[in-house]
Amino acid sequence: MLNHGVSEITSEAFCGVIRIALLPDSDSKNEAVLDKFSTCYPLSGKVVFGKPSSVEYKWKKEGCGDLLMLAHPLHLRLLYDIDCDVMVLTCFKYKSIDGDLVGVVGDLWHLKTDPISVTWHSTNGVREEHHKEIVSSLLSNVEGLNS
Repeated sequence: MLNHGVSEITSEAFCGVIRIALLPDSDSKNEAVLDKFSTCYPLSGKVVFGKPSSVEYKWKKEGCGDLLMLAHPLHLRLLYDIDCDVMVLTCFKYKSIDGDLVGVVGDLWHLKTDPISVTWHSTNGVREEHHKEIVSSLLSNVEGLNS
């Protein structure tokens, strides 16, 4: 049996898993989402750098059913759902200092960025108004080497 006060939760001897969740916006729809995914929880995560410009998050889970996790706004932009079986719950959000954390259902996330070409020369060039500043800085660096 659990007993709780304002700042603590106590129990007699207990062996098992206790999960506590904050209900976003005190909305009953969000409570239904939490209930639906309450039987599965994460144990650990693993990051796999495989293909170029991509990364996989593999979550080890316990329990039955699908795993509900929260994704950072950057994760959401890079989430490539063609390569993995995930479902983004756009209406299930928690506010954070980095933006809304959004519910993602699935234990394998494939994040993919646009590849960046690596070349010797600038792909977009240098604007002419910056040429004098760059030349001045390079001359200063050369003078510093010639001491």
